[in-house]
Amino acid sequence: MDGVAVPPDAKFFKLQAWIKTRDIKDTQALVSVVFQGEGRKYLDADYNAIAVNTDRDWTRYTAYLTPPLGTQTLRIRLWLNMNYSGTGAVWYDDLTLAAVDKFEPPIQRYEDDRTMPELTAEQTENGYIVYARHCLRLIFPTSVPDHGEIGRPLACFAAPGEREPMAVAVRSLRDLKGLCVTCTPLTAGSPFSIVLARTARRSGSTTSI
Repeated sequence: MDGVAVPPDAKFFKLQAWIKTRDIKDTQALVSVVFQGEGRKYLDADYNAIAVNTDRDWTRYTAYLTPPLGTQTLRIRLWLNMNYSGTGAVWYDDLTLAAVDKFEPPIQRYEDDRTMPELTAEQTENGYIVYARHCLRLIFPTSVPDHGEIGRPLACFAAPGEREPMAVAVRSLRDLKGLCVTCTPLTAGSPFSIVLARTARRSGSTTSI
């Protein structure tokens, strides 16, 4: 779509599109926007206004755009494999664009598109993986554990009087009904033990402790 007329005094544009993707590999489905001035002169562009790099059923995506001064028209493009880097299929529907005065950032979603490390037969049969991660690395419901994180001892070290954070996650491989994670007393192979443990839980396909 080229030469899409827009109000010259618009502060922001709200762009929405329903998108379905399948068999996406090493590429992404895009909705790109080019801002044009008088005579359709190029002013600026957001080639990744909406970007989808994983397989999803029909989902509505939202993006907010800030037009540069002098914007009169827009060029909107729907892309798959823009950089000729991979393969996949994409469907678009009900794309809308509206001028708005208020910027309302949509809820951010984290997608980890890495493949799951090779698992043992026992782990696959159990339907879940327990792994530990450095406390400064965030864990999301879609996080994929690194190969080195699986099977590591769930242990940490703290000096007397020190509080040491520890992140442990359960990554489900299928729908686990009635899953419950309990933090038992933490002890060491010595007379010393952790006398106080405070837990923070996040329910979902991943549960963090």
